[in-house]
Amino acid sequence: MASREDSSSSSEDESTTETTKHDDLPHGSERDVIEYYFYRGLTYRHITLMLEKQHNIIMNQRTLKRRLKDYGLKRREIVDEELKERVRDLILQEICTGPDSLNGYRTMWHVLRLRHRINVPRRLVESLLREVDPRGVEHRKSRCLQRRNVCVTWTQLLLAYGRV
Repeated sequence: MASREDSSSSSEDESTTETTKHDDLPHGSERDVIEYYFYRGLTYRHITLMLEKQHNIIMNQRTLKRRLKDYGLKRREIVDEELKERVRDLILQEICTGPDSLNGYRTMWHVLRLRHRINVPRRLVESLLREVDPRGVEHRKSRCLQRRNVCVTWTQLLLAYGRV
């Protein structure tokens, strides 16, 4: 009888560990969850599977497509000059702020999708990145280590080596 209690307590422990593994998954309305998976780039089939497994929402792929259409979400956006300018500004912003200046066009395309929720063709991101940062494209194209000129003060050097 003690073995049954032990087995039931261990199954409770397993279920609590499973729920804590997926804390980063979205919780909220059905729309929020669908948008989250859509912008992550999951296929329709995978979105329906995630809805069923993680959120207990059973939905047909056709229903999902209809809901996405109702929400105004599209895999392909019409690329006009306004969108190109917006993408160009976002690429410049990502290059100037942070470590994304070292990334190539695929990573930049992925950043645009995840952080800014913009779906544009990779070729457009490639051409805009080549236009905005031609020197960086050449550095990444050569795939070799490039020495950089860095302006460092003496106090920064002393702090880095722990002499202060």
